[in-house]
Amino acid sequence: IKIGTPCILYLQSCTEIKIEKAGTYNLTIDMVNATMLLEEVVVYPEALFLCGNLVDANWDPAFDGAILDPTDEGVYSIKNIELVAVNGNANAYFSFNTTTGSWDDVNKAARYGAESLDQAVAIGENMTVVSGGSSAFAWMVEPGTYDFVVSLKDMTLVVIKATTGIESIEADETVAPVYYNLQG
Repeated sequence: IKIGTPCILYLQSCTEIKIEKAGTYNLTIDMVNATMLLEEVVVYPEALFLCGNLVDANWDPAFDGAILDPTDEGVYSIKNIELVAVNGNANAYFSFNTTTGSWDDVNKAARYGAESLDQAVAIGENMTVVSGGSSAFAWMVEPGTYDFVVSLKDMTLVVIKATTGIESIEADETVAPVYYNLQG
Protein backbone atom coordinates (compact mmCIF):
# COMPACT_ATOMS: atom_id res chain seq x y z
CA ILE A 1 0.00 0.00 0.00
CA LYS A 2 1.32 3.44 -0.87
CA ILE A 3 0.80 5.89 2.01
CA GLY A 4 -1.68 8.66 1.16
CA THR A 5 -2.75 7.09 -2.16
CA PRO A 6 -6.08 5.23 -2.44
CA CYS A 7 -5.82 1.72 -3.80
CA ILE A 8 -8.46 -0.59 -5.20
CA LEU A 9 -9.67 -3.50 -3.09
CA TYR A 10 -9.93 -6.86 -4.79
CA LEU A 11 -12.50 -9.41 -3.70
CA GLN A 12 -9.85 -12.02 -3.13
CA SER A 13 -8.32 -13.49 -0.06
CA CYS A 14 -5.63 -11.18 1.34
CA THR A 15 -3.16 -12.56 3.86
CA GLU A 16 -1.12 -9.38 4.46
CA ILE A 17 -0.85 -5.70 3.68
CA LYS A 18 2.66 -4.34 3.16
CA ILE A 19 3.33 -0.79 4.34
CA GLU A 20 6.33 1.33 3.25
CA LYS A 21 7.53 2.14 6.79
CA ALA A 22 6.69 1.54 10.42
CA GLY A 23 4.49 4.13 12.10
CA THR A 24 0.99 5.02 13.23
CA TYR A 25 -1.69 5.11 10.53
CA ASN A 26 -5.36 5.69 9.88
CA LEU A 27 -6.84 3.08 7.55
CA THR A 28 -10.05 3.99 5.68
CA ILE A 29 -11.90 1.28 3.77
CA ASP A 30 -14.61 2.43 1.37
CA MET A 31 -16.72 -0.63 0.55
CA VAL A 32 -18.98 1.31 -1.85
CA ASN A 33 -16.09 2.28 -4.13
CA ALA A 34 -13.94 -0.72 -3.18
CA THR A 35 -10.96 1.43 -2.13
CA MET A 36 -8.62 1.56 0.80
CA LEU A 37 -6.64 4.61 1.98
CA LEU A 38 -3.73 4.52 4.42
CA GLU A 39 -2.71 7.88 5.98
CA GLU A 40 0.20 8.37 8.36
CA VAL A 41 -0.62 9.97 11.72
CA VAL A 42 2.25 12.29 12.66
CA VAL A 43 2.69 12.99 16.36
CA TYR A 44 5.11 15.80 17.14
CA PRO A 45 6.87 16.04 20.52
CA GLU A 46 5.44 18.43 23.10
CA ALA A 47 8.76 20.27 23.28
CA LEU A 48 12.33 20.35 22.01
CA PHE A 49 15.36 21.09 24.15
CA LEU A 50 18.49 22.76 22.85
CA CYS A 51 21.59 20.95 24.06
CA GLY A 52 25.15 22.04 23.37
CA ASN A 53 27.71 24.67 24.29
CA LEU A 54 25.17 26.83 26.11
CA VAL A 55 26.56 29.60 28.29
CA ASP A 56 24.62 28.21 31.30
CA ALA A 57 24.95 24.47 30.67
CA ASN A 58 27.67 22.94 28.52
CA TRP A 59 26.13 19.73 27.06
CA ASP A 60 24.22 19.08 30.29
CA PRO A 61 21.40 16.67 29.28
CA ALA A 62 19.45 17.55 32.45
CA PHE A 63 19.38 21.30 31.65
CA ASP A 64 15.81 22.34 30.84
CA GLY A 65 16.45 26.08 30.54
CA ALA A 66 16.67 26.04 26.73
CA ILE A 67 13.25 24.73 25.79
CA LEU A 68 11.92 25.58 22.33
CA ASP A 69 8.30 26.68 22.42
CA PRO A 70 5.87 25.12 19.94
CA THR A 71 4.67 27.92 17.63
CA ASP A 72 2.72 25.81 15.13
CA GLU A 73 2.15 22.11 14.52
CA GLY A 74 5.64 20.61 14.41
CA VAL A 75 7.40 24.02 14.59
CA TYR A 76 9.42 25.16 17.62
CA SER A 77 11.39 28.33 18.40
CA ILE A 78 13.62 29.91 21.02
CA LYS A 79 15.26 33.34 21.11
CA ASN A 80 18.39 34.90 22.56
CA ILE A 81 20.37 31.76 23.32
CA GLU A 82 24.08 32.33 23.91
CA LEU A 83 26.44 29.66 22.62
CA VAL A 84 30.10 29.68 23.67
CA ALA A 85 33.29 28.00 22.54
CA VAL A 86 34.77 25.61 25.11
CA ASN A 87 37.77 23.31 25.48
CA GLY A 88 39.92 25.35 23.10
CA ASN A 89 37.44 25.10 20.20
CA ALA A 90 36.90 28.13 17.99
CA ASN A 91 33.22 27.24 17.46
CA ALA A 92 30.16 26.30 19.50
CA TYR A 93 28.15 23.11 18.90
CA PHE A 94 24.50 22.16 19.45
CA SER A 95 21.69 19.69 18.65
CA PHE A 96 18.11 19.10 19.89
CA ASN A 97 16.49 16.51 22.20
CA THR A 98 12.87 15.66 23.00
CA THR A 99 13.57 15.15 26.69
CA THR A 100 15.98 16.09 29.45
CA GLY A 101 17.55 13.98 32.17
CA SER A 102 20.54 11.67 32.07
CA TRP A 103 22.29 10.81 28.81
CA ASP A 104 20.55 7.41 29.03
CA ASP A 105 17.16 9.19 29.12
CA VAL A 106 18.11 11.50 26.26
CA ASN A 107 19.51 8.67 24.13
CA LYS A 108 16.29 6.65 24.50
CA ALA A 109 14.23 9.60 23.21
CA ALA A 110 14.32 11.26 19.79
CA ARG A 111 17.31 13.47 19.01
CA TYR A 112 17.64 15.83 16.06
CA GLY A 113 20.81 17.15 14.50
CA ALA A 114 22.83 17.90 11.39
CA GLU A 115 23.29 15.76 8.28
CA SER A 116 27.04 15.40 8.86
CA LEU A 117 29.60 15.66 11.64
CA ASP A 118 30.22 19.26 12.74
CA GLN A 119 28.13 20.74 9.92
CA ALA A 120 28.55 24.53 9.77
CA VAL A 121 25.38 26.57 10.17
CA ALA A 122 24.46 28.91 7.31
CA ILE A 123 22.97 31.86 9.19
CA GLY A 124 19.46 32.75 8.00
CA GLU A 125 19.19 29.78 5.61
CA ASN A 126 17.13 26.58 5.86
CA MET A 127 19.30 23.74 7.10
CA THR A 128 18.18 20.10 6.89
CA VAL A 129 17.36 18.44 10.22
CA VAL A 130 17.76 14.69 10.58
CA SER A 131 16.51 12.38 13.28
CA GLY A 132 19.67 10.79 14.55
CA GLY A 133 18.49 8.45 17.27
CA SER A 134 21.08 8.45 20.04
CA SER A 135 23.88 9.78 17.85
CA ALA A 136 22.59 12.92 16.15
CA PHE A 137 25.39 15.01 14.65
CA ALA A 138 25.94 18.48 16.12
CA TRP A 139 25.84 21.71 14.17
CA MET A 140 28.76 24.10 14.41
CA VAL A 141 28.43 27.91 14.69
CA GLU A 142 30.55 30.88 15.77
CA PRO A 143 30.07 31.74 19.45
CA GLY A 144 27.29 34.30 19.87
CA THR A 145 23.63 34.84 20.68
CA TYR A 146 21.09 33.28 18.31
CA ASP A 147 17.41 32.68 17.63
CA PHE A 148 16.41 29.17 16.47
CA VAL A 149 13.36 27.89 14.55
CA VAL A 150 13.05 24.12 14.06
CA SER A 151 10.35 22.60 11.86
CA LEU A 152 9.93 18.87 12.34
CA LYS A 153 7.13 19.10 9.79
CA ASP A 154 9.60 20.18 7.07
CA MET A 155 12.71 18.86 8.88
CA THR A 156 14.44 22.25 8.70
CA LEU A 157 16.37 24.55 11.03
CA VAL A 158 16.89 28.30 10.68
CA VAL A 159 19.44 30.04 12.90
CA ILE A 160 19.51 33.84 13.03
CA LYS A 161 21.87 36.13 14.93
CA ALA A 162 19.80 37.58 17.76
CA THR A 163 19.32 41.31 17.94
CA THR A 164 20.23 42.32 21.46
CA GLY A 165 19.48 46.02 21.27
CA ILE A 166 21.12 49.09 19.82
CA GLU A 167 24.41 48.18 18.22
CA SER A 168 25.60 51.73 17.50
CA ILE A 169 24.41 55.27 16.96
CA GLU A 170 25.56 57.17 13.91
CA ALA A 171 25.52 60.96 13.70
CA ASP A 172 24.00 62.57 10.63
CA GLU A 173 26.83 64.81 9.43
CA THR A 174 24.76 66.50 6.70
CA VAL A 175 22.48 68.46 9.04
CA ALA A 176 23.64 71.73 10.58
CA PRO A 177 23.68 71.54 14.38
CA VAL A 178 20.95 73.36 16.29
CA TYR A 179 21.93 75.11 19.53
CA TYR A 180 19.63 76.09 22.38
CA ASN A 181 20.10 78.34 25.39
CA LEU A 182 18.10 78.55 28.59
CA GLN A 183 15.46 80.72 26.88
CA GLY A 184 14.92 78.11 24.15
